[in-house]
Amino acid sequence: MPPEPRGAAVKVRAATEDEWDALDAVLGEAYGREQPPDVRAVQRGVFEVDRALVAEDGDRMCGCLACFSLRVSAPGGVVVPTAGVTWGGVLPTHRRRGVLTMLLRHLLDEIRQDGREPLAALFTTEPQIYGRYGFGPASQEISLSIPRHVLGNVPGDQGIRLTSVDPAEALTATERIYADVVPLRPGMPVRDDAWARYVIADPPSMRAGASRLRCVLAHRGGTTLGYVRYATAARTDHGLPAGTVRLRDIAATEPAAYAALWRFVLDMDLTSTIAVARLPVDDALLHLMADPRAARPTVSDQLQVRLVDVGRALASRRYARDVDVVLRVDDPFCPWNTRHWRLSADSTGAVCEPTAARPDISLDAADLGSIYLGGFTLRALAQTGRVNVADPAALAAVSRAFSNDLAPFCPHRF
Repeated sequence: MPPEPRGAAVKVRAATEDEWDALDAVLGEAYGREQPPDVRAVQRGVFEVDRALVAEDGDRMCGCLACFSLRVSAPGGVVVPTAGVTWGGVLPTHRRRGVLTMLLRHLLDEIRQDGREPLAALFTTEPQIYGRYGFGPASQEISLSIPRHVLGNVPGDQGIRLTSVDPAEALTATERIYADVVPLRPGMPVRDDAWARYVIADPPSMRAGASRLRCVLAHRGGTTLGYVRYATAARTDHGLPAGTVRLRDIAATEPAAYAALWRFVLDMDLTSTIAVARLPVDDALLHLMADPRAARPTVSDQLQVRLVDVGRALASRRYARDVDVVLRVDDPFCPWNTRHWRLSADSTGAVCEPTAARPDISLDAADLGSIYLGGFTLRALAQTGRVNVADPAALAAVSRAFSNDLAPFCPHRF
């Protein structure tokens, strides 16, 4: 008997409102974990069931995939509607059968037909999977384990006053600060009320022996300029205090406030280490530390980006330099993007339209996703041999035009 075609018995359909528990069970089995009820409640608060898909083998759910309706900052201070792809999982019994491919095929088709979002982005536990679907690594993050008292010659407080506030009570002030910094760095999601509550969620089951979440605000006069959110985990080492500060997030609209908040975190009594899960790879803290090497920096991949609609996506962002170039995009998974595109951009905006002109540069969809937020240059990607360059001057122009002053970064998972 011939083998069954990959995924032949599997069908994909939209999820229904009453399938939250079933979706969560599939994801838990796919990742080998079971989420506590308080964590599931947090996730449910932002989940969009009407944008979730399930894969079924007969009458059994065997996979799932969903997306969030996001708006993410892009170079030039603009925000671009973005489908935040999430909740992707396939049962161990159904792996290597094309189930994830089927789910992504349906999801990207729906995103294109809906027309709201020219861009999709995701986080992944296995980065090697999504390149075949046109996603390219577009941002990075740095994690740190910082010894106390590591700051160097940091300017004085310049009138900055710090106050401790309950995170929920401070939410209006902290989200106002966050909204101010979103346009400054690509990759930052705009947060509505549900997402604002999500980022301060503090389920006891996830504290791992640490305190509740705390928040400190930085003020000058009557203006709030920054915040830091953190928890502390008490510990002693041979009778000496050796606790850890676990940083949740930090943001400020002025350098003096940012430095003051770090000075506070890095000089907390009864602690010896500050654990930072994620910061931008070019964060100012790296220049405030006298010995950055002592913080044991580790760089990891972060957002993966794919252009669902190349023309609209490239026209939606801004460019560091004027550019007029013809790109050939190869996109087997979303073939409507496979064509020659003329990108023309200046200080007033950008236009990207199909053209019959000969291409200056040929690249695939994943590499285009990698350069979209300005975190990687096309010149660097060209050194891998994956980019076909007909005009070296065009390569230099595109690399400069797509660049951004600050590295892209997403401060929280979705």
